[in-house]
Amino acid sequence: MKKIIITVSLLFSLNSFAMTYAQWGDYAQFTSTATLLSLNIIEKDYDLLAPQLYSYTTAIGITTATKNLLDMTRPNGGNHSFPSGHTTSAFLGVYPLYKKYGLKVGIPALLIATSVAHSRVDGDYHYTRDVIAGALISLSSDYFFFRNKLNDTVSFSATPNSIFITYRY
Repeated sequence: MKKIIITVSLLFSLNSFAMTYAQWGDYAQFTSTATLLSLNIIEKDYDLLAPQLYSYTTAIGITTATKNLLDMTRPNGGNHSFPSGHTTSAFLGVYPLYKKYGLKVGIPALLIATSVAHSRVDGDYHYTRDVIAGALISLSSDYFFFRNKLNDTVSFSATPNSIFITYRY
C-alpha cells in the first residue's frame, strides 16, 4: 500500500502536461506534505501527525509574516516576493520522508520540491534568494518538530576563529 501511495503522489506531481511549468508548481507544492500525511494515516503512525501539523503551520506562518513585513518586489513587479511560499510548502515533508523512508522516497521528494522552486524562478515570480529562503524555512521547521521523533541532533559550538555545526543521526 505504501508503494501505491508514493507512486500516486509522484505521478500526481508529474501528470500535468496541459499546464504551464508555473501552474504545475502551484499543485506540486503539496506533494511531499500529502505523501507524508497519507503514509502516516495508512501506517497508523499517528505520532508523526502532530509534528507535521506544527511544522506546516509554523513554516507557513513564518513565511507569510516575513512576506508581509518585508513586502519585497517580485521580478515580475508584484508584491510579497521574499520568501517563496510555494517553495516553503514544497519542501515541507521532504526531511521526514527521507528520514523515515530513505533515499527511494527522499530523493524524488527533494527533486519535486526543487523543481517547484525552479518553476517559481523560471516564471519570474521569485528571485533565487526567495526560493532558498523558503526551502530553509521548511527544512528548519521540519527538523525542529521532527528531530525527537526521528532521533537526530544538531549541536553548535564556537571559538573566536570558527563555528562548528555537528549533525548526528
